[in-house]
Amino acid sequence: MKILDSLGLRSLRKSLTKSINNVLSFFSFNPNEGLKEHNNKKTPSKNKIKSVHLTKSHPTTTRLGRIQSELKAFLKSPPPHIRVTVGSNLSQWIIHLTFPPTTAYPNETYKLKITFPSDYPTSPPSCYFLKPTPAHEHVYTNGDICLSLLGSDWRPTMSAETLAVSIMSMLSSAGEKSRPMDNSAHAAAKPGGRQDNWVYHDDSC
Repeated sequence: MKILDSLGLRSLRKSLTKSINNVLSFFSFNPNEGLKEHNNKKTPSKNKIKSVHLTKSHPTTTRLGRIQSELKAFLKSPPPHIRVTVGSNLSQWIIHLTFPPTTAYPNETYKLKITFPSDYPTSPPSCYFLKPTPAHEHVYTNGDICLSLLGSDWRPTMSAETLAVSIMSMLSSAGEKSRPMDNSAHAAAKPGGRQDNWVYHDDSC
């Protein structure tokens, strides 16, 4: 009788242990962290978020519709040595510029942050280099770019791709690495501000 009772207790103990383990596995139990409810939701990857930007319909006459159209065109036929990534916010792009070996920045890659304002394309996007910034006579160490297309020469028919290609061309034509003569006076400024009242370094700036 004692043997039967012992066997019964063992069987019951195994059954209880298995049930408890099943419950703990459902809640992803960790002794150091306590109980956590199992979460099947996955954080969207950048590619999936980008897919949303391409598939969600925005009227072409709206600001978001215009930005979406530009993104589609950019991805369909990207300019040489230039690529774009977009996170969860369609109004903010990161553009990667990788320079050919024949330039002053051989095989170096720099990132532009582009933010589209609420009145885009009437006003130009905010555009500046993320750090580290390239050493160029029209690029301040805070990331701001002395480029008239970001101010007085901007036209609503232009695009973010227009800016990226212009900046790529400007840096590719540099004979040497340098900084603006007034860099020290501007270096501490917050980058990406409007350039309505800027005095540009030269006509091609």
